[in-house]
Amino acid sequence: MINGIDTSVHNGYINFPAVKAAGIDFVMLRAGYGNMVAYPDQKDARFEESYKNAKAAGLHVGAYHYMYATTVEAAKAEAQGFLNAIKGKQFDFPVALDIEERSQYNLPNSTVQAIVKAFIDIVEAAGYFVSLYSYEAFLSAKMSADFRGKYDVWCANITRQPQIKFGMHQCSFTGKVNGISGDVDLNRAYRNYPEIIKGAGLNGYTKSQPAEKLTLKGDLNGDGKVNVADIALLAAHVKGKKPLK
Repeated sequence: MINGIDTSVHNGYINFPAVKAAGIDFVMLRAGYGNMVAYPDQKDARFEESYKNAKAAGLHVGAYHYMYATTVEAAKAEAQGFLNAIKGKQFDFPVALDIEERSQYNLPNSTVQAIVKAFIDIVEAAGYFVSLYSYEAFLSAKMSADFRGKYDVWCANITRQPQIKFGMHQCSFTGKVNGISGDVDLNRAYRNYPEIIKGAGLNGYTKSQPAEKLTLKGDLNGDGKVNVADIALLAAHVKGKKPLK
């Protein structure tokens, strides 16, 4: 388990080196809200600054989008705006969909699940590891366990440990952390997201390829013998001088 925060423009300027020194390991940054394709000014005003400064401070960084969509088409538009906002960046923590509006809670469960799926499908198809965020009562009431089980869950519950499966827990809305004026949301992560994300080559990272393993198993040069000539050929191949037959 490691400790983190989530922030937006509402937290003002953040001294990320001080945050790191205070024992915080990761930050989830709000990229924006609603339809940023139609309304570009809904991109979070401190997203670019906070991303740069959090990275420079050595924090693990993720991002989230606050959704207002109540239809599948609106969800798709919001997904595209989110992708535009995070393009070209690397996140070793998840990029997340934040769904928690009362207007969404009042929708049929099938509609809620459809708009969540529409958003996440688009972002996942673009090569991102996506988490699903909401408060526990919303997640439990509006989405089946089977549906939630398809996604990594970032669950808010400030009174107790969530009773549903989750990877991150938002445990306070009134945390105090050096480097931040006022209250800040506190989180705990229970999965090794950097290892998962980088290992899969997601969120702007390139999947690392294992080094080529070569072993001398027999006659490489075709002279009918296994001898020092074969060893020399193997050495030349490793140096890129000769192909193996």
